Amino acid sequence: MLKRGIQIIVVLGVLFLGVCAAVCFYIQRPYFVEPKEIEIAEGMTLRQIAHRLQEESVIPNATVFIFYAYAHQSANSLKAGEYRFEGVTRLSVVLDRLVLGEVLLHAIRVIEGWTYREIAQSVTALPFVAGPNFAENFIQLCEDRSILNSFQISAPTCEGSLFPNTYHVRKGITARDFLFLLIRQFQTVYAEQIASRAELSGRTQKDIVTLASLIEKETGVAEERVLVSSVLRNRLKKNMLLQIDPTIIYGLKNFNGNIRKTDISNPHPYNTYVHAGLPPGAICNPGLASLLAAVMPAETTYLYFVSKNDGTHFFSSTLEEHQAAVWKYQKSSK
Repeated sequence: MLKRGIQIIVVLGVLFLGVCAAVCFYIQRPYFVEPKEIEIAEGMTLRQIAHRLQEESVIPNATVFIFYAYAHQSANSLKAGEYRFEGVTRLSVVLDRLVLGEVLLHAIRVIEGWTYREIAQSVTALPFVAGPNFAENFIQLCEDRSILNSFQISAPTCEGSLFPNTYHVRKGITARDFLFLLIRQFQTVYAEQIASRAELSGRTQKDIVTLASLIEKETGVAEERVLVSSVLRNRLKKNMLLQIDPTIIYGLKNFNGNIRKTDISNPHPYNTYVHAGLPPGAICNPGLASLLAAVMPAETTYLYFVSKNDGTHFFSSTLEEHQAAVWKYQKSSK
């Protein structure tokens, strides 16, 4: 009797090991998945997720997937989000990706020189941001004094503190999360590459960012940035009005594309034809090159520059030189 009992135990043990081996083989067996994008919603159970994956042919068997998740104590660790599966994979790989939350990321490009309103309008049209009111929410947050204070931004808005870059974000990103992502990236770049140079210049972060925004708006030519920066620095030293056209435009509510005489004399706070010194804050979000130019201007005597109508500018040290350049490049061409 004892011998028969031992035989049964041995047989059951062999069967158990065989089943375990079969399951392990099944779990680690590679299989091919056609490109699929699957969204796992918040609150979905393991069972719902497994059957969704099976329906979409991401996994061959939901029951085995559930068993494997429990065996690895991962039944309650699967992350919601949008996932992309394709090519040769395994059940273990699928589970690991869901546990780690390796969701599909979408690219958002923020261009140098965009204002926070332009960023909001550009992003709101993208299908992977959260809600139809993304732009409105983003703008309100950019003007929220409590948020500005939390990031130690002394400017009137977040303008200038949103770093231009290409960002990769999850589907459903909120206006708040995206704003914080841009501000934190700016703060990292500023701390690592600008702060020490700014201290040597004796200017505050707000002034540096404002200067950089003027440079960004005045030229897109790399080698001219330090020259424009030099002009601004020299004019500030001499207490001259900066007279930067983009500052006029920034303060106008309904700019139609042409600066009129009444616009030049408009007393809004950003108009550097009316008010001396720097405007109250940045007029756009400058890139790294303009930030560096703001803290490392060229050593020149230039006080003026005028467009040559080919994307570049002519720089002058005297009013006479400037007036001659204006006649040559602007008035004589009309």
